[in-house]
Amino acid sequence: MRRVKHIARGDIYKIIGQAECQGSLEEGDIAVVYREERHGKLWVRRHNEFNDGRFILLQQNADAVIEMAYTLKRSQGLSEQQINEWKNVNPVSWHKLIRELTKVVSNTAYA
Repeated sequence: MRRVKHIARGDIYKIIGQAECQGSLEEGDIAVVYREERHGKLWVRRHNEFNDGRFILLQQNADAVIEMAYTLKRSQGLSEQQINEWKNVNPVSWHKLIRELTKVVSNTAYA
């Protein structure tokens, strides 16, 4: 199971999976089901809300995201040294790239 952290509260959750919503949410909406690790409370949130940046993937997935960033830059013709130099000169761009790739990994966490 993938684990995420809520940025504002700092709580850690395990993603259980996806569910189709009925009732108070719009019927047919896709939601993410996740469990808070400390107390075990089960939560459901619309897919688009879950992936709006309020959650981040924890370390187990971070290495994969960083490797994806390096692979992307390599595909653009940069060497390891050039990537590291670019990363140091453009830290805001590097962090933006990591955030975008984290969303990609997050979207596949329960697909």
